[in-house]
Amino acid sequence: MSKKPVGYGRRHFAYNGLTIRVYSTDRSHLAWLEEFLRPQFEVLDDGPYECTLSLTADDQLFREVFRRGARPDGRRVDCFALDSSLVQLPLWQSLGPDQIIFDPQFMVFYIIRPDCAEAEMLTLANNLAARISLMRVTREFAMNHSHRAGCLIIHGSAFVVGERGVIIAGPKRAGKTTLLIHELRTGPAAYVSNDRVVVSFGRTAPVLRGMPTVATVRKQTLEMFPDLLHRLLERSYRSRLSLAEIREGQLRPVQPSQDGHYYLSPPQFCDLLQVASVAQAQAEALVFPQVTGRSGTIELERLSSEVAAVRLTDCLFSSHSMQKVSAVFALSGNGAIPDRAILEGLCLRLTSQVRCFECRLGKEAYQDEDSAARLIGELLGHC
Repeated sequence: MSKKPVGYGRRHFAYNGLTIRVYSTDRSHLAWLEEFLRPQFEVLDDGPYECTLSLTADDQLFREVFRRGARPDGRRVDCFALDSSLVQLPLWQSLGPDQIIFDPQFMVFYIIRPDCAEAEMLTLANNLAARISLMRVTREFAMNHSHRAGCLIIHGSAFVVGERGVIIAGPKRAGKTTLLIHELRTGPAAYVSNDRVVVSFGRTAPVLRGMPTVATVRKQTLEMFPDLLHRLLERSYRSRLSLAEIREGQLRPVQPSQDGHYYLSPPQFCDLLQVASVAQAQAEALVFPQVTGRSGTIELERLSSEVAAVRLTDCLFSSHSMQKVSAVFALSGNGAIPDRAILEGLCLRLTSQVRCFECRLGKEAYQDEDSAARLIGELLGHC
C-alpha cells in the first residue's frame, strides 16, 4: 500500500509472530482498537510488519463506490470466522484488480489488494460501527496466521493465577463465562480471554493466549451475581467506545440489547470485574464445565488425557475444526491449514501436558464465594 499522507494515525499490532500495520484517518479509532486488543496484542509505534490495514472515512468516496453496486453474478466470499459460521459478504464491482467487498452491517467496504497483504477499509465519517470491523479484520489476520502456525484455537475462556493458566472449554451455554466470572470476582485470578483461546506449543509447556472478542454477559449470568448486576447497571459501558470516551461523554447507564444481553469490550469486562488483564500464561489446567440443573455446588472429576482430548476436539473453534477460514484476510505462503488428524494430535498433546477436569455446576455453585479459591487449589494442585 502506498505511503499514507499526513493526517493518518498509525499503530503496529503484533500477535503470535505476526505484525499488522494499521492506519486510520480518525485517530480515535486507533485509540479504541489499541484499548480493545491490548495486552493480548502487543502495540508498537513502528518497526517491521507483514501486512497493512487502513481505515479511511470519506463520505464522497464511499458513496462513489456504493453507486457501482454489487457484482452482477451475486458472488459472495468468506470473510470472518465466527464460532458457528462464516460471515459471507457480497463482492462489489471494481474498476481494477482490487477485490471490493461490502459489509452492510457495519457500512464498510473492504478493498483487498491482489497479494492479500494489503487491505483498505472505506467508511463514512463518524461511523463508530467501523471500529468493530477494524477489530475483526485485525483479529482475522491474527487468527489465520495462528491456524497456519500450528496452534490450537479453542472455543473457551481463560484466566491465570500467578503465571499458571487455566482454560475453560465448551460449547455455547456450557457455563464458561459464568465460571470465569466466579473465579475473577472472588479469587486471585487475572483475565486472559472470554471466548477464544489460542494455544501454541514450544519445546516446554504449552502457552495459552487470549484472542480478544466482545464479551457477552447474559441476563441469566447476572442473576447469579446480584452485586455484579448492580455495578453493571451503574456503568455506561458501550463496546464501541473506549473507557475514556465513556467517562468524557457522561452517558446514561448501560441498557441491555434487544436480546436482553449486555455487550462489553474486554477492557470494560475487566473494569466491571475490577481485575487485571494478562496476555498469556503457561497452560496448567483444562476444565470442561457442565451445568447439571440439579441441586449442588461445584464438583470436579479428573479426566484422562485420552478422554479429555476427545472432548477438546469438540470444543475447538468451530470454523477451525471444520477447516473453514477467511478467504481474504490471510497472507499467502503462510503454510497450510492443519487437517483434522493434525488437530486431534494437537488436542492429545495439550491434554497430555495439563491437568484435565470435568466441572459439574449445580444450582448452588456460586453461592459460596470461597469456592472460587478452593476450585483454583484443586485445578492447580496447591490447595
